[in-house]
Amino acid sequence: MSRVLQSVLTADVLNGAVGDNAKTPFSQIGANFTVQNGMLRTNDLMLTSSVVEINGKGTVDLPNHALDFYLEPKAKKGIPGLKLVDIGIPST
Repeated sequence: MSRVLQSVLTADVLNGAVGDNAKTPFSQIGANFTVQNGMLRTNDLMLTSSVVEINGKGTVDLPNHALDFYLEPKAKKGIPGLKLVDIGIPST
C-alpha cells in the first residue's frame, strides 16, 4: 500500500500515461458522420479502451484543417490498490 501511495504522491503512477510517448490502445472506435461542403459532423463519436471510454460530438472542417469537438472521457478503472470509483467529467 505504501508503494501505491508513494507512486500517487510522486506522480509515478502517471508514467506511460502522459508525455511524448504516451499511447492509449483503443479497442473500438466509431461514429456516424454527415458530410456537407467539406464539413463532417457527428453526435455519436465513441472511443473505447480497457481503461477509458470517450463519447464526443463535433465537426471536422476539412478545407480549413480544423477540429471542433467536445469530448467526455470516463475512466473504467481506478488506480490499482486504491479502489477508486469511475471518474467522469460532467457535461455542461
